[in-house]
Amino acid sequence: MITEAKIYLSDKRGVTQNTLYRSYHTFHFDDYHDVSREPLESLKVLNDNTLGPGQHIVTELKDNRLIMILPIVGDVRYSSMLGPEKILTAGEAGFLSFPGGSMVEIKNPQNDLINFLHIEFQVSDRCCASAEYLHAFDLNQNKNKLITFGWCDDKSFHQVSIGKFSGRGEGKLAAERIVRGIFAFVLEGAFEVQGRLLHARDGLALKSNSEVEFEALSNDAIILFLTTRCYFTI
Repeated sequence: MITEAKIYLSDKRGVTQNTLYRSYHTFHFDDYHDVSREPLESLKVLNDNTLGPGQHIVTELKDNRLIMILPIVGDVRYSSMLGPEKILTAGEAGFLSFPGGSMVEIKNPQNDLINFLHIEFQVSDRCCASAEYLHAFDLNQNKNKLITFGWCDDKSFHQVSIGKFSGRGEGKLAAERIVRGIFAFVLEGAFEVQGRLLHARDGLALKSNSEVEFEALSNDAIILFLTTRCYFTI
C-alpha cells in the first residue's frame, strides 16, 4: 500500500555548473536547497553529472555513505582509498562504501563529454566498512525485464533495478524485503509508474510501498528503481 507519492520533475532540479562541469540535483546538494526536494529516507543524493574532456571532480563525504556510480554516456574513471584507479563503462555500476571524511575522485578519461549518475545512500556506523563492488549488466540482452542487483551488509540491502523496455512494455517491481521507500528515475523515454506520467530524468518517490507497476510509453525507454534501506526480516 502506498502511503505517499511525490514526483520530482527534471526541469525543477537544482544545478551546479561551470564551463567544464554540470550537475543536476534531484535532492538537496551542497549549496542547493529547496523544501520541495527532500531526499527519500536513506537515499540522500541523486546527481545527473556531465563532465568535460580530461576533467575531474572530488567528493568529500561528510558522513557514512554507500556511493553508486552509473555511467550513461562514455567511460568514468574513479579513484579512492580502496586502491588503484578503475574505469566504469556504460553497462556497469560501481558501489563504494566509505566512512565519513573519505574522498572520491571521478575523472573523464576521454576527449568527449561523459554523463553519469552519482547516487549516495546514508548508512550506519556498523555498516560502513570500506568496500567496493562492481556489477555488469546488459540491457539489450535482457530487454523488457528488470535487472536487479545491489549492496548487502549484515542488516540492510540497498536494491537497484534497471531495465530497457519497448513501447507499451509492462513490468512490475516487487521488493523481496521490507522497504522504507522506492524511488523511480527515468533515464530515457517516458513511463507511466503507478498511474503517474514520468519523462526522461523525472523521478517518483513512493513511501511504504513494496510493489510498483509500470508501463513504457516510448520505445527503448530505460527506467531505474532504487529501494531505500531494506531491512532483513530474520
